[in-house]
Amino acid sequence: MRVSGLAIAMAISICAPAFAQDAAAPVAPVAGPVVAKNTIVAITLTQEVSSATAQRGDKFTIKLEQPIKFGEQVVIPAGVTGVGEVVHAQPKGNGGRPGEILVAARYLEFEGRQIALKGFQLSAGGTDLSSASLWALGLVKGSETTLPVGAGGPAKLAQDLPVGGAAQTPVSPVTAPAPAAAPVEPTKE
Repeated sequence: MRVSGLAIAMAISICAPAFAQDAAAPVAPVAGPVVAKNTIVAITLTQEVSSATAQRGDKFTIKLEQPIKFGEQVVIPAGVTGVGEVVHAQPKGNGGRPGEILVAARYLEFEGRQIALKGFQLSAGGTDLSSASLWALGLVKGSETTLPVGAGGPAKLAQDLPVGGAAQTPVSPVTAPAPAAAPVEPTKE
């Protein structure tokens, strides 16, 4: 079987976001106690997301349902909001095809920091009417699907969360301090 380069590129572009979520930038070591990476937290949507209007990449608000604790100490209180993202959206279509929606939680915002999340996916599909007798005439469409306010589930912390101190700052070429160097002129090709 022969596979075209275009098919391989499409497969990589579709799968890359899923792998990138776990491939976070290295983090600086944290001194002191932490809420461990992969700790499960409860997340809900604070705004409706519909297959009729949503597009891949659209952002929406999420909320932390229960506080994140270290023992009895509240590290992040319930009610803190954050950002989710539409990963896939397809409106209903001809031939009875239902609408589809898939979303992910990206981060919580707390005290000026972004607390990265992973492992949260919420999806739904509309009613498939493709077996309806009039679908062949194009007169039947499937139904849209909507994720309502309050829909939610578990997510995981993407990295350790320091207790009683500042959150870790990712160390990457973009955020890490660079050694002093002479200015570089852009090259023209």
